[in-house]
Amino acid sequence: MICHLVKAENDLGRSTVIDLSSNSDNKFRQVDHRSIESLIIKNVKYVLKKGAKAKSDEEEKKEDKKAPKWNYA
Repeated sequence: MICHLVKAENDLGRSTVIDLSSNSDNKFRQVDHRSIESLIIKNVKYVLKKGAKAKSDEEEKKEDKKAPKWNYA
């Protein structure tokens, strides 16, 4: 769903949005915050990944410091 945020209700855990891809007359929807997978704010995409973990000290020591931090593929 591609939406435009109208109102965020943090206490209730949902937001009111306008569904830009809807063909119906009423384009207003309420979205549960737990169902959001990604957001685009000012042309920057933020993705929520399940199970993301911080690296342990041992993993950081094993990591090659001179290697690039991105994949060129």
